[in-house]
Amino acid sequence: MWSAGHASIDATVPIGFDPRLPMSDPRPPAPPRPAAGPTGDLVKLFEGPTEAALDDAQRHQVEQAREAFRELEKLLKNTSLYGPTHESTGRFRERFYDTLKRCLAEGPIELRVGPYTFSLHEQVVYENPTPDKNFVYKFYVDGLRRIVIDQGLRPAELDDFVDVLLLDWDDPSLFEDDAVTVLWSKDFDHLSYSVVETFDTDTQEHEEFHFTIAGVVSAVRQAGETAVASSQSRAARKGRPPASPEASLTDGNIERIEATDFAMDEAEFRTLRGLLGANARETLEKFIEIAFRVRLDEADPAHVARIDTLFDRIAQLLLKRGRLGDLERLLRKVLTLRGPDFTERPQNIDAIGHIFHRWTAEPFIHQLLQTADTPDLAYLPSLQAICALLVPAAAVTLAREIAHLQTPLVRQTLFAQLPSLISGREGHVAHLLAEAEANYAHVLLKAIGQAGNDDARGRAAEYAMKNPDDSVRFEGLSVLQGGDVLTHLELLFSALEDDTKKVRSKAIHILARIRSPQVHERLMGQIQEKGFAHYALDEKRRYYAAAALSGDADQWFIDQLESSSGFLSRKHQDEDRHCAAVALALRMNRLAIPIFQNELRRRIRNEVVFEACRWALQHVAHDREARTRQLYDIFFRGELTGLEAPHG
Repeated sequence: MWSAGHASIDATVPIGFDPRLPMSDPRPPAPPRPAAGPTGDLVKLFEGPTEAALDDAQRHQVEQAREAFRELEKLLKNTSLYGPTHESTGRFRERFYDTLKRCLAEGPIELRVGPYTFSLHEQVVYENPTPDKNFVYKFYVDGLRRIVIDQGLRPAELDDFVDVLLLDWDDPSLFEDDAVTVLWSKDFDHLSYSVVETFDTDTQEHEEFHFTIAGVVSAVRQAGETAVASSQSRAARKGRPPASPEASLTDGNIERIEATDFAMDEAEFRTLRGLLGANARETLEKFIEIAFRVRLDEADPAHVARIDTLFDRIAQLLLKRGRLGDLERLLRKVLTLRGPDFTERPQNIDAIGHIFHRWTAEPFIHQLLQTADTPDLAYLPSLQAICALLVPAAAVTLAREIAHLQTPLVRQTLFAQLPSLISGREGHVAHLLAEAEANYAHVLLKAIGQAGNDDARGRAAEYAMKNPDDSVRFEGLSVLQGGDVLTHLELLFSALEDDTKKVRSKAIHILARIRSPQVHERLMGQIQEKGFAHYALDEKRRYYAAAALSGDADQWFIDQLESSSGFLSRKHQDEDRHCAAVALALRMNRLAIPIFQNELRRRIRNEVVFEACRWALQHVAHDREARTRQLYDIFFRGELTGLEAPHG
């Protein structure tokens, strides 16, 4: 079989063909046939008999079994959280036993084991949410195909069975054991099981049957009715009658089936339809393998396009029915078809890229998220997995569409996943910030900021500054770090002209950290502009502080402080003198200390200037930690803090 690993798929690579791979079953072109309608009935091929075919007792037992397995799921979750010895675990075991006992009142429970599910009367009663880390998959891989629970099951027996379900198969002590061996060691009286003797009796593994329609159907016909393999279980040792056949395909199955527009040609579709008559997900996976191999062998671009459409229609139908779990398995299965014997063939990789290209396009992503945007979504983990499988090609589309989700749980779950979804494409999604609403912009900026990509952060800041929401513009400046600011000075300078004060203040604070002639000259030029007089005092103070930290303008600040006083001064002049005193204090200019003292001794004083000079004298006398705290308050609180009460 082909490797289960997968890597990122580049859907832009052109399709290539290997002329050494002939068609496995060449046939003449099929005549035109009518379409099967907007949705077709292909998905119905993968579904077994409905509950309508059951009698009342069977239907009731199915409902009871589902309730019992819901209790089992709670037991497993509780055990994973608190451990097997916690007192609450015992209560959950009792609840599982009680519900299972009610189910047994209808008769023995005969569970069919599939790779992902337990089925009773051909109805799924338990579905494996994590195929690679779950007992259902482990049972199936180890050959278990049927489990029978008899009336009279004792609590101790059920406890032993649950202990098997809870086993950590990664434990080195279990290296040589499998599920069948462990179950056999329990020596159950009221629980039996059947297993396949060899996998040849369960599925064809010979090369001539791989991925050929004729080979698969021929094998099924030759086998006739597939008997359940003899069991190593206690039931077999007691002489129980063999279980009913797993599957049966006859020529009659084929003749009852009509072709649809999904077929490669009419004859092939009829044989495929016969293959799909079995009620199991492994049948869907085998169908996918066959269709993929046919695509590799096909040389006609039109036929290749039709097969790609087939994959797309399967995914569309699964989406329409809300079957996200099956859709996840479809995507994973296609990704495993990279080449035989754990190799990677270029033509396989190329074909996978083209198939996935349809699933990474905007219409499919939109339909996927619309299907998931519901409060009662039962397949949220599958949605997360699907999104992860579709990146990086769908990163931008996913990032855009996630913003429109309305269901809080789905929205928040995908928000949390966003950093991994856009990993490596942060710069490509940055343009979404230009129109993003505030909550989503916050999430997107955080995801981009975590990437450690200077270019992506710079682009994020640029697009965020185009957003009409001032909170987005403010936070957009916040993502700039370290060397980013040196390459985005023009962006910061333009932010000084923003209509919102908090955005301008953020830009000032960032610029204050850069000791650069270019920054200093720009700040000083802003201070000396005519419109600067209309700024509020706290904002003026930030400008002066930033100018003081970015360069030397001490003499200009001294001239400002001494420029005018008394009754003839204007408000904006007094505020400029106030700011000049603060700037000189931040510069630790000792020549300004006598000027501060003279201002404090004036009989007629301006309170604004007086406050700044008193603060300045105390600031230069404080230690470095206190001065840093006061500087922080200037930029973030807009206040002069740390003033002690005057003595006397």
